[in-house]
Amino acid sequence: MNVRGSIAVVALVLLVAALTTVPWLVSDYGLGFMINLMCYLVLTIAWALFSGSTRYVSLATAAFFGIGAYTVAMLVKELPIYACFAIALAVGTVMAALVGLVTLRISGMFFVVFGFGLSELMREVLIWWEINQ
Repeated sequence: MNVRGSIAVVALVLLVAALTTVPWLVSDYGLGFMINLMCYLVLTIAWALFSGSTRYVSLATAAFFGIGAYTVAMLVKELPIYACFAIALAVGTVMAALVGLVTLRISGMFFVVFGFGLSELMREVLIWWEINQ
């Protein structure tokens, strides 16, 4: 690893260490703000990683993020938080892989429409699940 890579790794470790102290340093409002900020940061990075390399506009990122968030919300009272995160990661990854196997053959405007439809389908399925549970 070169010097630049080492500096980047050290900077990332220091940033993560600084972010772990945020809950003790800010008010409840500040903590809620930071959580929302991190959620939007994760969504932005996920969208940029896919769309930047493929040049496709993906509107399905919200569906994968949403299924992970819903998984955490449903399991957080039953399991430790890190176990919930691991399960949510696995559920989101499996869903993204299954959808990706089918969708990456679609191109252009049809890919965008499919992504939007998938997000709406996931929203409707989760609403139906909550009503009928």
